[in-house]
Amino acid sequence: MSEAETILLVKDLYYKPLAAAECILNGVSLELKTGDFVLLLGPSGCGKSMLIRCLNGLIPHLEEGEFQGSVVVKGKNTRENPIHEFSPTIGMVFQNPDDQILSLKVVDEVAWGVENQGLPREEIVRRVEEFLDLLEIRPLKDRLTFAISGGQKQRVSIAANLAMLQDILVLDDPTTDLDPVCKTEVVQTLAHLNRTLGKTLIVIEHDLNDLIELANRIVVMDDSGRVRFDGEPGAILAQHYEEVMSLGVNMPQHVEIAHACLEHGPSLDRYPMLKEEAFAILQAFVEKLPGLPAWSAPPKRPKGKAIVQVTDLEFAYEPGKPILRGLSFEIYQEEFVAIIGANGSGKSTLVNNLIGLLRPGAGQVVVDGHDTRKTKVSDLAKNIGYVFQNPDHQLFANTVASEVGFSFAAQGITGDEAERRTNETLEIVGLARLRDRHPFSLSRGQRQKLAVATALAHKPRIVLLDEPTTGQDRRALSGILNLMVELGRQGNTTIMVTHDMDIVAAYATRVIVMAEGKIVLDGPPEKVFYENYEELRGLNLKPPTVIEFCRRLQAHGLPRFLVTDDLIQYLERAPVAMT
Repeated sequence: MSEAETILLVKDLYYKPLAAAECILNGVSLELKTGDFVLLLGPSGCGKSMLIRCLNGLIPHLEEGEFQGSVVVKGKNTRENPIHEFSPTIGMVFQNPDDQILSLKVVDEVAWGVENQGLPREEIVRRVEEFLDLLEIRPLKDRLTFAISGGQKQRVSIAANLAMLQDILVLDDPTTDLDPVCKTEVVQTLAHLNRTLGKTLIVIEHDLNDLIELANRIVVMDDSGRVRFDGEPGAILAQHYEEVMSLGVNMPQHVEIAHACLEHGPSLDRYPMLKEEAFAILQAFVEKLPGLPAWSAPPKRPKGKAIVQVTDLEFAYEPGKPILRGLSFEIYQEEFVAIIGANGSGKSTLVNNLIGLLRPGAGQVVVDGHDTRKTKVSDLAKNIGYVFQNPDHQLFANTVASEVGFSFAAQGITGDEAERRTNETLEIVGLARLRDRHPFSLSRGQRQKLAVATALAHKPRIVLLDEPTTGQDRRALSGILNLMVELGRQGNTTIMVTHDMDIVAAYATRVIVMAEGKIVLDGPPEKVFYENYEELRGLNLKPPTVIEFCRRLQAHGLPRFLVTDDLIQYLERAPVAMT
């Protein structure tokens, strides 16, 4: 077999955006071969998104700044050739789908790129139909692109790029806003493009549970904008597991479990990347244990007073097309509630009804004693902090510090006290060193943290988080959610909409599952995930890997664990089984 040719070469790349005080990219060098599947990893703000914008000429042609080094795609230097010459070779799916959707209708958006390739009409129609089906968005075909959910927009953007069949496809957090089963389907699509069609893929993604099995390389960047590690995933993790974890990479659950078991066994040159490999290691470990440690479930917390009361809630954007159908429930003080469901199930619409941005078509929503129909949004907002699904919808100031400071000014807090509290808030979310940057010069993950900071600045009693995990590395996300837990101990209530089942299992005290505008399941995570496992999969929801593994090993006496850390701590207390 002949050696694969170099399709993309990055050499000594430095880049400092116009608004930045220092370089975001520092001496990055990469060489990609035809057919590579590369995962580009690293902490939020390390320059991953900036790097991929250099690969098709967006930088330096459209974004101002200091650019040094070279990027060569199939023999063409991006600095010396115009952007349009790279579009037949390299496609890009942005982190925020709104940044690239141009057409009013879904079908036109999927067709737009193919039409610009000058293909015959029959081929355009064939490709559009193929990728509408592949991404399961045919029912959205004639919908307006601005009237579909964030997850649906992401699928449309992916379909539009896949339809052009470029040699290289670059995807920036492509599955962040997708429900778990759709996420798996997108991953399978990427596998088909890479393994069957030989496409070269570069993927930035924080959820590696499925993708790690497909990649032949991982490139890990650090906070300084440098490449720290570059190589085969199993080999990199076998040699540098703790270092990669310290950089905030969200390690796949099955790799974490295998690592815990292998701590007691012989060292390996390569860590297992396949889930079944990791399960086999865990099973062998458990079977060799002379006895399993005693385990007891954590005590249940008593309910506080009802702080959100929803009664017979109905809502529709268009007459005769209901989105929410007769919802009734209560949320209690100090609860951490996760609202989950497939894309388009009505989650964000429900949250917008809770904050008063939308008003019930029928029924009633009472939040902290206020009927949302009879209360101004500004009055509701005094005790509610809301983080939008897209942070760009709530950022407007010229600096990070003034964005947070606006909340204090609105409360009449000025001068030294406002400055002190602004600094304190920025420290909490890890943005203190970026206080003088323009919000839109930050990465998507950093903008998400800034949105959280603005929501928490006035110390609300209720925090509503709509997909807070977007673009967040392990360190940043843990910091934000641990803060929510601490606020809960002080009497606050957190309501979170998310597709990240790992986060739901780790943090939520209660899970509300929605489907087609209705509540179909409601209870503590253990009950929802274990007792309704198959039903969840039928609703396009996939429980975390640790739950799957524990279910398969219950015959061996393994308790029900919701999060990897609890399973690992349990195994660490077990007698050593593997030598």
